[in-house]
Amino acid sequence: MFKFYVNSEDFANVIKKIAIAIPTATKGGNDGIKMVFYKTVRATNKSMGIFLAYDGKVQAVSPLVIEDVTADKEEIEIHVSGKKILAAAMAYATLDAVLEFSIDKELTISGSGSKITLQLVQKIVALQPQEEIVQEIEMKSEEFFNFMNFASSSYGENAGSRGLHCVGIRIDEEKKIMTAISSNGSRCAYAETEDIRFCPVKEGNEKHSKEIIITIEGKILKNVIRNLARSKKVVIGIDLKRIRIKSGSDVVMILTQDIAFPMDSVIKIVNQHEKVGAWKSKISDIFQSLGIHEVTMEDPWLQLSKQGDSKMCMRGKDTKSSTSFATAQEGEIETVVISEKEFKNTLLVFAKESEIIVETISHKSPITIRQTEEDPNRIIIFPIVDEE
Repeated sequence: MFKFYVNSEDFANVIKKIAIAIPTATKGGNDGIKMVFYKTVRATNKSMGIFLAYDGKVQAVSPLVIEDVTADKEEIEIHVSGKKILAAAMAYATLDAVLEFSIDKELTISGSGSKITLQLVQKIVALQPQEEIVQEIEMKSEEFFNFMNFASSSYGENAGSRGLHCVGIRIDEEKKIMTAISSNGSRCAYAETEDIRFCPVKEGNEKHSKEIIITIEGKILKNVIRNLARSKKVVIGIDLKRIRIKSGSDVVMILTQDIAFPMDSVIKIVNQHEKVGAWKSKISDIFQSLGIHEVTMEDPWLQLSKQGDSKMCMRGKDTKSSTSFATAQEGEIETVVISEKEFKNTLLVFAKESEIIVETISHKSPITIRQTEEDPNRIIIFPIVDEE
């Protein structure tokens, strides 16, 4: 028998953190998660529980302090249905109660006059701790989350041979820089940062190249960033098959994709053109104009053209509506036709209260959107060419 108590909200939070890696239950399959509970952890002199889920692509681990342990052994490991423990955690989260966990031949969770009993399931397979890390870097937490959110903002939803459902990340130790890109074929996000610190790795594990490129499924990375605990710093470890992200006490491992991701080709497109003109506007003003434009929009065809020296005009393919918004302008502003959907999704990446700069080259060339002229982070939107 192993018995302890936890707060219902703390229990819900730890399950939420590993939910991204809970496997989907299939007929005859195992959707189990691993839980290990310790009567006393010497390093902290506290009673602890460790929760682990692995779905074959990503593994998430998160700890939980447990209280008032009564046990006839120092530790116990159990495996239960991930789907059912998630449902239990969400149900109890609304009660703000102290929960009693009792483990014997099954797991019983009780509190506020309710009780749930979960059967133990087959032991799951889990990734082992990394032993041959070839690169490890450390970042401030805010910089890491901002970088990854921006870099993963444009991946494609559908998996394909070109890897456009992924995010490519390049770490260059010699230049002390990390870059990342994502693209769905219609738009592309590019991010870079020098706010990284390279950590020494175990002797003998040094990589042969000063540059590492890894590819991660965009949807997985996005979900990891959304659920990862915020702390002062984030440590990223990379080996030949996976990336480990540690933030506070939470650890996530993601298997990298063996795909010929077009990293260099996309970066070349991002950097190959010099702007001819640019305009700046408040995102809130652009959204107001888009709201009017969408009233009669039947096709996601959007023309952006100069209207005098202080406004930009947007109109649809059917010309049933047109609207304008205030801008500051520089150089020769080219008229472009782009996807309204891609333009709107790009705007959502930036803070709604901020301004953006839109750089133009020609009506057949992509437009570049960034926060400031000095900002290396930018999103490229490809034009709809030769349509009137």
